[in-house]
Amino acid sequence: MSSTSSDIRKTYELACLLSPDLSEEQYKSWLNRLSDAVKKLDGELLGEPQIREQKLAYPIAKRLRAYLAVIKYVSDTSVPDTIMNEIRHEKDILRYLTINIPKERKRPIKVKKAKPETAISASETQAIPEKQKKDDLAEIDKRIEEILKSSS
Repeated sequence: MSSTSSDIRKTYELACLLSPDLSEEQYKSWLNRLSDAVKKLDGELLGEPQIREQKLAYPIAKRLRAYLAVIKYVSDTSVPDTIMNEIRHEKDILRYLTINIPKERKRPIKVKKAKPETAISASETQAIPEKQKKDDLAEIDKRIEEILKSSS
C-alpha cells in the first residue's frame, strides 16, 4: 500500500488577523467561512474557533489593532495550501499563517549512569604519619602565638 502526501493527516493551526473595521456579524461570518473551508476539504476541527481583539506590535495597513482568529484542525497535508490560496487576496484579512503542530512524542527518559567516585581507602587516610601531624599542629600553634603578639 503506497502512501501519498494527501494520505497523511496532520494537526494544523490557522491564525488570521482580521481588520478591526468589521462588525461582529462579519467576524462570525469569517470564522464560519474558514471553518466550512476546512470541513469541505475533509478536515476535522479541534475545538471551537477562537477570536479576540489583539493590539499589534507594529502597524499593519495603518491599523494598530486587529482581531485574531485561530482555528485548529486535522487534515491532509494538501489542505493548508488550498485554504491559504482561498484567503490570499481577501482584503479583510491583514495577515495569515498556518503552522504544523507536531505530535508529542513519548521518548524514553534517559538516565545518566553515575560515575563511580574514587573512594579514599582507610589505609590511605592512615598513611599520613603521626609525626607529621604533630609537626603541623606545632607550626600552627607558633603562627597563632605570633599573630596574637603582633596584635597586642
